[in-house]
Amino acid sequence: MKKLMLMGAILFPIISLGIILAIPTKNVMLIKGLMAVYSISFLLLHITPLPFIMKHCSAENRTSALALQFQVWGIAVMTVGVITFILQRIDRQLFNDKNILLIFCMIGFIAVYYIQKIKVEKIHDEIVYTSHNFFKDYDWKLIWKATISVQLIAVGAGFTIPFISLFFQQVFDFNTEQFSILTSLSHFIVAFAMFITPWIKNRFGYKKGIIGVQSLAVVCLVLFATTEWYKHLAIAPIIAMVMYVIRQPLMNSAGPLTSELSLEYVGAKNREMISSIDACIWNSGWLFSAIIFEYLRKKNMPYSNIFLITAALYTLGIMANAWIIADLEKRKKVV
Repeated sequence: MKKLMLMGAILFPIISLGIILAIPTKNVMLIKGLMAVYSISFLLLHITPLPFIMKHCSAENRTSALALQFQVWGIAVMTVGVITFILQRIDRQLFNDKNILLIFCMIGFIAVYYIQKIKVEKIHDEIVYTSHNFFKDYDWKLIWKATISVQLIAVGAGFTIPFISLFFQQVFDFNTEQFSILTSLSHFIVAFAMFITPWIKNRFGYKKGIIGVQSLAVVCLVLFATTEWYKHLAIAPIIAMVMYVIRQPLMNSAGPLTSELSLEYVGAKNREMISSIDACIWNSGWLFSAIIFEYLRKKNMPYSNIFLITAALYTLGIMANAWIIADLEKRKKVV
């Protein structure tokens, strides 16, 4: 897995540079080809860390390591935003969009150095293959059960997350700057929420830590969606903003716990496979949801009704997580 991460760390900034330099040529086939390789390199960085952490971290450190892995992407987005703002304030012509992207691509190569420095001193979960057969090496029944929740939540998220900006724009007349400030605040709280994820796991365990937190997030989503029903009232946009800012940290803080749950549930030998499948589910789920969203909007379905579909799918996903937790606890008792 270290070699795969290293490959991703090398390819990702190289292909990113290629895309930036290819855009002025307007060669559509070249850009599409580079984007395809870009996606593969991104998956190498996205899929490998979680199984790597589960394999090489002790049980007491796993939740903290997984939370930090989730957190680092959000912190990176905030950092890029701040640096971009500062550089463009210094010299907007010198630090135009292209040059800033080139700078961040070059910074990306630093990851190669740090991945090479990783020293594996102890393996806590050794993966043993006996048959070397694609179909026999993995417990497909366990993997399928563990991905049910991801399928439901990914499709549900695809109905809402990409289109929240449209909701604020068309329902409450928010401009881009107002929504950006609101989103930045939400991401800041998400970063803080990730810090307390290990405490949530240690204090409440999987059941309350996942089911309780995700259920609160669904309640916030319902309250957020239904503000469209009374949008003419002055309090409606305030409630929408508060629920939006609260919902995302709640759902995201449960993310490391749900990942740890599924990786623990399927066992050591299935972890790379389920990590890969989860990534595919999120990408394909959002594509499917976007197509359905477009159809529903053309039929003049209100945003609130579409977002309530997300709440329903989230609820089913939470029930699937509860099923997995109960099954895992049952297996532990047998052992």
